[in-house]
Amino acid sequence: MNNRWLFIGNDERFRICQQLAEVEGKKAVLVPETTCIEELEEMIEQFQPGQIVFPIRPLAVRPNPQVIPENATLYVGGGDAAVRDDYRQTMHCYLKDEGFLVANAKLTAEAWVHHFYTTCHSAIYKKEFIVAGFGRVGKAVAARLQQNEAEVRVLSADPTERQAAKEAGYDVAPLTSSVDMVDAYVINTIPIQWYTPEKTLPLRLFDLASFPHCLTDATRFEYDTVLPTLPGKHFPIDAAKLLYRTLRRLA
Repeated sequence: MNNRWLFIGNDERFRICQQLAEVEGKKAVLVPETTCIEELEEMIEQFQPGQIVFPIRPLAVRPNPQVIPENATLYVGGGDAAVRDDYRQTMHCYLKDEGFLVANAKLTAEAWVHHFYTTCHSAIYKKEFIVAGFGRVGKAVAARLQQNEAEVRVLSADPTERQAAKEAGYDVAPLTSSVDMVDAYVINTIPIQWYTPEKTLPLRLFDLASFPHCLTDATRFEYDTVLPTLPGKHFPIDAAKLLYRTLRRLA
């Protein structure tokens, strides 16, 4: 097995992953994704990596398939379908790995709690929170809030999710803008436009969705767009260790 690892990206997690690989005795190189494509292709041809980790966000321009070693294994984040169309090498999408997604959702929830404390300067205890969506991140955030004895209501368009949230002990309601949000903090985890701000505005809106744009009219209400890189921002070492463990398992 070719244990030369090439990490492509500016994410702090990738820098730490490179260091973790080197600690294990592997040859590892990190190339910023801002590097021009010619320099990246030259690095690949010189280094001849056996493992190539693409960034979480899709590369705007991908290396020419002819410079990628035939026996290399590719690890991709977003845009994996386009990468599969371009390359014939063995490929794994770490953003579709269930173990990674569940663990990363828990880190995201904990990082959001840190974000809430540092930006709102308020306790979670006994506050009212509305969580839109009850997928991995929604469940993790709701659980964190429940642990701090907050009043949690879950909104979902999916009857199965609503039933699961009800069984977990949360108040539930269909996904709609007509829900009373006064005196509540809203946490959105759904990557669609569903909320139209009215006069009964929430105290604050946090958007944790993978593609944050839940407002139908973003000009009418300011809100926190908390990107999926939240764990890497607040807990880069923990987030990097999770990513590296996932890559090793997929290898």
